[in-house]
Amino acid sequence: MTGVPTIALPELRALLATGRVRLIDVRTREEVAAGTIPGALNIPVSELEAALQMEPAAFRAAYTAEKPEPGEENLVFFCQIGKRGALATQLAQRLGHNGYWPVKGRMEGRARLFPRPVPHPLSPQGPELRRGL
Repeated sequence: MTGVPTIALPELRALLATGRVRLIDVRTREEVAAGTIPGALNIPVSELEAALQMEPAAFRAAYTAEKPEPGEENLVFFCQIGKRGALATQLAQRLGHNGYWPVKGRMEGRARLFPRPVPHPLSPQGPELRRGL
């Protein structure tokens, strides 16, 4: 999508190695229950605008994570194919956040970066599948 800042998978891999990136999975909870990138925070794109405008305590209660503050760098929004990730990036930018959408390599590319998706810890399959990792 034109006008959406991007990050290539090798750059994302390097940022992940330094711990200076915040991954936000904007897919639905049902999609995330089947697996996500380890450490990713799930905020469905349909909730993102309201979530980014929440008070920090309400955000923490809703998402069990610290709220990204405007200007926080290295937010990476992703989804299955890329459209929702791009929309999330644009929305976050309008609200004063920095963000990047990993455009080069859809789910196939992420599969190379993260060979085995980890079930979301709140999914019914999560604890059982995670023990097998």
